[in-house]
Amino acid sequence: MHTNYTSKDVERFWSKVDKSGGEDACWIWMGYTGIGYGQILWGKRQIVSHRIAWTLTYGDIPNDLLVLHKCDNPPCVNPKHLFLGTNQDNVDDKMRKGRYHAVYGEKHGKHKLTDLQVSEVRQRYSSGKENQYDLAKIYKVSQVQIGNIVRREQRIF
Repeated sequence: MHTNYTSKDVERFWSKVDKSGGEDACWIWMGYTGIGYGQILWGKRQIVSHRIAWTLTYGDIPNDLLVLHKCDNPPCVNPKHLFLGTNQDNVDDKMRKGRYHAVYGEKHGKHKLTDLQVSEVRQRYSSGKENQYDLAKIYKVSQVQIGNIVRREQRIF
């Protein structure tokens, strides 16, 4: 994102921010929010508002970095609550703060087999009567997926 913006752009941005809590509080984005994060049309692109807040305050964001929240409050755009980091920094921050909740098996939105079917696959394969290719055809998944199931290497089935 570039720093080519007008004073009208800057005024429009900050007019959508509630700073009533004070200098050290979360400044809440009052405009459009997508998945919890504020968003604004900036130039010709829809951009998350905390990235704009960072850019207006500190300058350009290096291409390989994200703008992360110290406060873990997605609509917050207070530059004091933001910091730059890599995707790995974001994951580490989430883990350190206990915000990571893994979802496995049927609870995962991309599962293809039920927990019962996964148990059946393991039982049928361990009997030695059926191979991975046959089980893949029966359960309409790939042989690689069956291999993952029988080796317990993947938790999203």
